[in-house]
Amino acid sequence: MIQLGLICTAVILVTIFRVGLVIIYPLFVIVFCYIFNFRLSVGFTVLFFFSLVLLPLAFVFNEQPLMFNTVLSIYIIYPVLFLFLSRYSHARREIEEKSLHKRFIKYLTIIMTFNNLIGVVQFIILRYDDSFTGLYGTHGTGAHGLGIINGLLFINYFIRFKHNPRWGLLFLMLFFLCSFVMSFFGLALVLLLASFLLYYFFFQFSIGNTLKFGSLVFIILVVLFLTSSKTFTYNYNTLENTAIMVSDQDFSTETEMPRKLTLFYNYATVFASDAKLFLFGTGPGTFNSRTSFLLNGDYSNNLLVNIVGANEPEYAAEYAYSLWNSSILSIQFNDGTRNQPFSSVLAFLAEYGFLFSLILLIISIRKFRHVLKGLHSAAEFSTNAVERRGFLVNREFLIVAGLFVILLLLTNNLIENTEILVFIIVMKLMEMTLPRQRELSNLAFTDKEQ
Repeated sequence: MIQLGLICTAVILVTIFRVGLVIIYPLFVIVFCYIFNFRLSVGFTVLFFFSLVLLPLAFVFNEQPLMFNTVLSIYIIYPVLFLFLSRYSHARREIEEKSLHKRFIKYLTIIMTFNNLIGVVQFIILRYDDSFTGLYGTHGTGAHGLGIINGLLFINYFIRFKHNPRWGLLFLMLFFLCSFVMSFFGLALVLLLASFLLYYFFFQFSIGNTLKFGSLVFIILVVLFLTSSKTFTYNYNTLENTAIMVSDQDFSTETEMPRKLTLFYNYATVFASDAKLFLFGTGPGTFNSRTSFLLNGDYSNNLLVNIVGANEPEYAAEYAYSLWNSSILSIQFNDGTRNQPFSSVLAFLAEYGFLFSLILLIISIRKFRHVLKGLHSAAEFSTNAVERRGFLVNREFLIVAGLFVILLLLTNNLIENTEILVFIIVMKLMEMTLPRQRELSNLAFTDKEQ
């Protein structure tokens, strides 16, 4: 049952079957938590009760009725938060806790290898960037979503190779790096490099790691230039123009700066002038979230719009939809990532409000730190060299991948796309490897005696 659960999870997350995942989100999370023995946590309970008070105030103060947007937003986001914040129970010790994350990554690796090989064939035949989709399909973020998962797998094999150099790990590392670059998700490339840069600067700064980082940048640029010189030039020009605009602080003409930045500018301008709007938000699914765009009748002509009708909340229509609609997208080169007004961080701030977002941030940081601290303690007290290295590899992966995911949450609506579950599930399976607190205490006591 455990192995079947891992295989089915991997298949659902990285193939065309993910199309229906949003529809069964609560059921998927319930089944996963039951199989792997995760339970309701205090953190999620606190968040839930705060939401019962804070979220209705958004509609009271902003004079908006409860809309289908709110129901859909909560339906998509809350199962993800429940899974992330859930606690692992050691009640069923028959589960092989120390290897499940490795097996899950192995299943992901096998499926993603086929995905990427098919994607290469698609790219050779069709010769346009977004053709690299494989079995992943074009639903949601399409090739970019495929790129995010390739990026997470690259981080995994990069760190494993660094701790235990082997030819097989080197091949997988380079394979997923090339596949990641071929997703032509320029912003994700920058964010991946930024994640490694932040990690090595704050945690492992050295001349050797600086050279490794430089080599990584060089390989990425070479692969991107060889596969698509136009994409290379486009991304370079985008970075250059954005850097000039930010350094000059010239935001006078909004059409000249990336519309992603315009969205943040709009939020700061509008929400800072209204305390109630800032504290309680416009209501879930009513500003720049994926839910909001899916239900506006312009971004996507889907079944939900046909059933419940199009809905354009006031603030979304004026400050978000005006940056991303069919008229704008009909103009060539206007649909790049830099112009997509998507950001999960901003969506929480604008839709759920600052108070809810602050509580969620505090609870999430505590959860993430708990797992990292547990891995550090387990490595410190482990007497087996291989086991100790495994804990350190897991910890380093979670830090680097966590930075990557945080940056994606800041610049994309990742929380509402299925790619976020890959990272969360790997983290939850790594959490299962943590010894109980009393086991660590016994190890510490034994160590002192020796």
